[in-house]
Amino acid sequence: MFYMKYKGKKLEIHEDNVFAICPGCGKEHSIDLAAVLASGEADLYSTAVYCESCTHKRDVHRKQLEPYRAEITAIARRHDTSEDSVRRIVFSALEYGLDLETALIGTRLALSQSDGKSEYFTLPEAAQVLGTDEQTALQELKRAGISPARITTLPGFEWLLGQ
Repeated sequence: MFYMKYKGKKLEIHEDNVFAICPGCGKEHSIDLAAVLASGEADLYSTAVYCESCTHKRDVHRKQLEPYRAEITAIARRHDTSEDSVRRIVFSALEYGLDLETALIGTRLALSQSDGKSEYFTLPEAAQVLGTDEQTALQELKRAGISPARITTLPGFEWLLGQ
């Protein structure tokens, strides 16, 4: 039998009296502690258990991210972090109502600000984040003091690109 002690009293632990706070929404919900610990990867200090509603949302987000697996891997490698860290940032942005493309761009920006590594964004990406067309995005960037860079191939290599 497992139990906890509180003010000298023994509180038995049963499957119906163990609760957690959902890290997604803050709601208290009951959990099956045996099931949580059965994986062998959980511990009592750092394990977070999401409620049913937040678990469903996270599953939907995971399915949305599946086609972007290579991009998530590239972002993680570029910023020397784990793919799970990248996914957590993207999930957080999705929870705030950002669309997936904007969430990925925001994740790149957040990580670059965190680690100081440069990130380059295309004009279409800037327009996506600003929610505008490319011409207006360019004007906004210039107004903010951000100068665009033009990347071209070396002379003579146009044939390689079919130009």
